[in-house]
Amino acid sequence: MSSNETDSSFNPLASLLAAMDCMVWELVDSDSSLVPISAAPAWFEDIIPPGGDRRDFLSLLPYLELFIPEAIQTWNVGKGCTQSDFWSQTTNSGEEVHLLALAVLIEGRHFIIVRSAHELYEERQRWQLYAHETTIQLKVIERLKGQVEESARALSAANDQLSELSIRDALTGLFNRRHFDRVFDLELSRAMRGGGPLSLLFMDIDKFKLLNDTYGHSAGDDCLRTVGQVLRDVVRRPTDMVARFGGEEFAILLPDTDGVDALQMANSINRAIRDLEIPNKGSDVCPFVTASLGVYTRQPDGDRATAQIIEAVDAALYRAKHEGRNRAVVAAPHQR
Repeated sequence: MSSNETDSSFNPLASLLAAMDCMVWELVDSDSSLVPISAAPAWFEDIIPPGGDRRDFLSLLPYLELFIPEAIQTWNVGKGCTQSDFWSQTTNSGEEVHLLALAVLIEGRHFIIVRSAHELYEERQRWQLYAHETTIQLKVIERLKGQVEESARALSAANDQLSELSIRDALTGLFNRRHFDRVFDLELSRAMRGGGPLSLLFMDIDKFKLLNDTYGHSAGDDCLRTVGQVLRDVVRRPTDMVARFGGEEFAILLPDTDGVDALQMANSINRAIRDLEIPNKGSDVCPFVTASLGVYTRQPDGDRATAQIIEAVDAALYRAKHEGRNRAVVAAPHQR
């Protein structure tokens, strides 16, 4: 069969194949030559140079020279079809035509199909662009995810800070009355269940109003801050709690602390504040700032409620003031 003849058994398909932008050759086993069996599609005519031989396929389509051995190897291992990569050629008008080669085995006959892959090429380009854009988007998402996580951490830290601020006294940094009430209820319930002691101290700075009147409110604020720091230094156990009730009033909660240790703690606080030697020259108690404390210890078998305990320790504080201030007084036995 000559190279310019078309197999009659494929004649009905020739025009259809050309219309489908396909160029089909049969690979003749005897000499591995290509025999065209379809009409030439438009893209094939466009790559034939003026005066060129339209039958010189390997010159016109140099990729086929590389593809034929690949096709033969595929057929030899018993596979029916293999698909090559895309490749491009320049037409006579200077445009590019994108082509795709297929090796097909039909009833023992070997065919090479080359078709225009313009749509496929554009689709691949679109997918490559999509993949590139997706990669960029994924990077943006990762960056945004990192920013969201960072913002979440910052928000969590801010919430923690706000939560901490909500239970702290702004001036002294000690816990506030609201938080004290909550913790006191919890510790009292725990002491009642476990049968252990629970001690509570109430403290007032003696003649504090006189200090404010004499030295000004700024000096009074400095005094409160300094006293607050002393209380933190003296009351060091993690389970203990120091709170500012308001004004010059403070409360010290001492879980698992008996009466002896509670009174010792009260006396230590009293000495520490006096040793600060903060001037209060108008005081008739001492030329320096002093403190009065009431001490209450719940007995292991006690069943007094929160309000009763606070009333008892407040009464002890009142006695400390009434007896001359600058001292610690334990609640009366009938109040315990």
